Amino acid sequence: MKKISILLIIIYIVINIANSQTVIYYIGPNIVTCTGVAWTQCLQIKKNPDAPYTIFYNEIEGFTHEAGYEYKLKVELIKIENSAADASNIKYKLIEIMEKNKAIPSNTYTKLQAKWILRKILKSTTLSKVVDGKANIVFGADTQISGNNSCNSFFGTYKQMNNTLNFSQMGSTKMYCEGSIETDFMQNLQKVNTYKITKKYLYLYKDSELLMVLMRGK
Repeated sequence: MKKISILLIIIYIVINIANSQTVIYYIGPNIVTCTGVAWTQCLQIKKNPDAPYTIFYNEIEGFTHEAGYEYKLKVELIKIENSAADASNIKYKLIEIMEKNKAIPSNTYTKLQAKWILRKILKSTTLSKVVDGKANIVFGADTQISGNNSCNSFFGTYKQMNNTLNFSQMGSTKMYCEGSIETDFMQNLQKVNTYKITKKYLYLYKDSELLMVLMRGK
């Protein structure tokens, strides 16, 4: 009888291990309004500290968010059997708050307003290095942008709020340059919806997909 009990305990442990996993989440400093079945408030999370935040539509059991702080969490993902059709089949449970730090504002107009030199660009599915230093973007104080797309001068407007960024009303001169990255450059600009600034670099993304990396110019 004792052997059967031990065996049942082992089976229970194995089943629970198979139905759960542990992940690290980075939590943003702000709660945002989002919509699923109805309008609600959502966390912003990322799995990679170098990626932009994305909206998290679920709750993390045991975690209480304090506005203005960034977190590094260890979270258990538990698979729910026979979950409701309109509900998540994963339960998120806090294991440990690994870090809690006061957020430092980084994405502001004053930091974005500069000349940025293109260093990497996504072409097809490959992020390629750019070494000639010709392509650039200049962010003005009046939401105007200008620059060079490696062949032609371009211009337009931008809208920035928190970590979101969009370009519109784009135009350019019409000179032809064989072998330029003009097409990829302009197409990527139209896709941008979020960004991140570090000490020297500007990263432009479409959601979590990195489109371009630019270095602050002088």
